[in-house]
Amino acid sequence: LDEPNQYVVTLWDLKTWTEVDIVVDERLPVRADGSGFLLGAKPSKDCKLWVPYLEKAIAAHCGGWDKLQGGTCTSAWPMMTGSRNQYTISKNPKSGQYFCSARFNISEQKWSEHSNSPHDSDQSVWKVNWPKVGGGGSADLELTQDKLFHKLVAWND
Repeated sequence: LDEPNQYVVTLWDLKTWTEVDIVVDERLPVRADGSGFLLGAKPSKDCKLWVPYLEKAIAAHCGGWDKLQGGTCTSAWPMMTGSRNQYTISKNPKSGQYFCSARFNISEQKWSEHSNSPHDSDQSVWKVNWPKVGGGGSADLELTQDKLFHKLVAWND
């Protein structure tokens, strides 16, 4: 029998902040319900499979598919980019305005420990200064929806 094709995906190890190569083959897991549907990400409408293969590599890197459950994009982006600078923008339910947070403890001036799986490290986030791109701002700054839009447009320039 022919061996399945293999792909090398380079990710970042978040404990050491070094690049690692993850080798995955073309076989993708399907749901246990017998439906034949893929377990995770689906191919694109034009049948491109890079997203399911990337997800398979991330699952292997994290220690298994169950280690992805409950993860967020801010868990995955550092692994793909090698950058701790991942921000979450949230809406304050009391004020109705938006604030910026990250896994950076502003009072201690240090990043929280990262791990490859969101299950293996503290996922706490703190309000942080807005990135300088788009005008910056203090950790206490909350923005209206319109002002947030203008800041995001500046980030895209």
